[in-house]
Amino acid sequence: TAQAKRRDVNVTIDLRPTPQLRTSLVMLHQEFRRLRDNTTILRTNIPRLRMEYQLSRAIFFRFIGQYESRLRDAYRDPDGEHPILFRDEDDGTFTRSERSRTNGLRADWLFSYFPSPGKVLYLGYGASLTDAQAFRFQELDRTSDGFFVKLSWLYRVP
Repeated sequence: TAQAKRRDVNVTIDLRPTPQLRTSLVMLHQEFRRLRDNTTILRTNIPRLRMEYQLSRAIFFRFIGQYESRLRDAYRDPDGEHPILFRDEDDGTFTRSERSRTNGLRADWLFSYFPSPGKVLYLGYGASLTDAQAFRFQELDRTSDGFFVKLSWLYRVP
């Protein structure tokens, strides 16, 4: 790989407007630039929102939403501008490394019910989506969904 400069920026804002509501907003930025010509090798931006609400001692809600926008430049020979080629094992053809962009959104919801010590119920749902253009939110395509239920019950033998 080529020698690179790395830059990491992490900004966090925590808000607790009430004893029941906790909110955290995090922005992560990571960037790698080639020392040779200062071009971008990799750039990632991830804003993340986490909200928690304690309705009562027994009932809790949480939402986590995260967006990841990533740009990766085409692989290049570290000693020059020659492109890196990949060989297809099946037919023996060569293709150039290409620049790539990914924009993904992840949203996770959690509900928990804790009626008494030793008893708890969790219900959760998560969805992953892709976005055609970074931070546009107009052409979102769902890529996966997940749902889970967890029941924990402590039974003590006298």
